[in-house]
Amino acid sequence: MLKLNPRAVAAQLELSRLEVGRGAPGSAVQFAEQAVTTEPGNPLARVTLARTLLLKGDLARAEVELKILIANYPNAAPVIAGMGSLQMLKNEPAAARLSFERAQKADPESFEALVGLVSLDVAAKKMPGVRARLEARLARTPDDAKVLVFAVGIYANGGDLPGAERTLLKALEVAPDSLQAYGMLG
Repeated sequence: MLKLNPRAVAAQLELSRLEVGRGAPGSAVQFAEQAVTTEPGNPLARVTLARTLLLKGDLARAEVELKILIANYPNAAPVIAGMGSLQMLKNEPAAARLSFERAQKADPESFEALVGLVSLDVAAKKMPGVRARLEARLARTPDDAKVLVFAVGIYANGGDLPGAERTLLKALEVAPDSLQAYGMLG
């Protein structure tokens, strides 16, 4: 049983991540809860629990977890970005933008902050800002496969098919094992 293994928390968190990828937020929450029960003071376990609760749509419980995390780790980008995600889901775009900007300031390479800010810009139909934000990030981290794959989707949805193709080819060059990138080939 996982709870008896000293590496149980790492296994539980990995199982939670895999369940998220499978599209099973309920199971992901269960594994994250087991990790928090095993190690209540583990910040990664709590962040994972908050993220999976957000995916499941349990905003009230996610907010409780995020408030605990903010109290203990007020300058941690994953925690601040998690609060931004909660605020987005609660339809509080101004507060969400402030949180994502704060997370990005704490960690300029925060993927969650980038996704949150781009999502807010897309929702507000600020496409030139989206392009500028993505291009600035790609200039700083040109070999970040996660960012490249994310940018492909944004470019394609924005009608920039040449930009999407160019970025997809770069993503495949950087991460030839990326199933997500290959899935975009169409």
